[in-house]
Amino acid sequence: MATAPLKKTAVLTTRQKLPGCYKLKITAGITKAAKKWNVALDKGLVLDEFKYQGKNTTRLGNRPIADNTKTNYEGHYRQLWRYCAFIGDYESMLMLLSPAPKHVPAMNVTTVESFLRFKRLPTGTVLLTTDESSAVTDVFKNPMTCEGSWVAPDSSDIYRAGISVLHVHHNHTTEYLEPCDDCRARSVATLHRGCSVHPGSPCTRCKDNPTRYVIFINSLSSLNDKSHKETGSSQLLPSDERLLRNHLLSSRTLVSLQTWVIMIIAIRLFLRHDESHCIRFEHFLAEFFVNTNNRVESLALQVKGKCDEIWRKLKLYADHVYPELCPVRPLLVYTHLIGIKGGFLFPKASELAKPPADDESIDAS
Repeated sequence: MATAPLKKTAVLTTRQKLPGCYKLKITAGITKAAKKWNVALDKGLVLDEFKYQGKNTTRLGNRPIADNTKTNYEGHYRQLWRYCAFIGDYESMLMLLSPAPKHVPAMNVTTVESFLRFKRLPTGTVLLTTDESSAVTDVFKNPMTCEGSWVAPDSSDIYRAGISVLHVHHNHTTEYLEPCDDCRARSVATLHRGCSVHPGSPCTRCKDNPTRYVIFINSLSSLNDKSHKETGSSQLLPSDERLLRNHLLSSRTLVSLQTWVIMIIAIRLFLRHDESHCIRFEHFLAEFFVNTNNRVESLALQVKGKCDEIWRKLKLYADHVYPELCPVRPLLVYTHLIGIKGGFLFPKASELAKPPADDESIDAS
């Protein structure tokens, strides 16, 4: 059964997985783009999934690039891939394949530039075309609105560098050139002659580096907020955790206890907000619990992070040296007091007195 397109009011973001209605169009779109530019795709290559490689990326060849920089580049490539899928620019997606086809054309400069504005302009701003004549639309003709998740100018600089080095790897080293319709209209026998503007050097495809084109350079310059100041962030110290614990538990309420349990588990397991709040009773793996002499040493649970394709098993260790910072003790007290039997581990405050038991199984494959 076909997936219906998203409603016009839906907010699209490149920080999450592609909705199915966009994913369904990718394989046919990339295949058509490869045929148009006469490039060969590897047999068996999965076209509708971005192959994230992190610091082990092979997308940039053997260039001496720091692991952290490679990871940052891969994150930007993945988000650009999703943006291309939103707007239907399957030709630009060719270079993001792994492995990419030989003689792959350069990315469309308008896509590279509009993605920059999509990430930098305030959330909800209507995304306009480069000439500001109309709104950028997705494959279903719905107008795109900006995500606005790049606040720091450094994100733009990392993105520019990532796109540039990717094009250099594919021998696109000079200023960007659009394909010439007159050159492409010539017959196979006379194609090598080019048109009157490109004699002897036909321009039949997008080539060279879009980050060196005036459209992108001007956009990057206009979005560079020189007044922006980065503020440092520091992790909570154990003394901070103790202060928070004392404050919360002094109220002697289930809500405060729940808040402390959420915090101490998230801190110990390095969980994001959505990862900790979505923990279910069924996520705990009793077969991996460790209990020595009637004392719980560790618990185990499975978590699926933002970038994970599979569920990951994590251990939650008891802290017997500093019991006030132990995540296991308050968790066991909390589950006993609320009498939870299934469903979400952290239900709403109104449900704490009688948490709903949800026996439906989850797909942990």
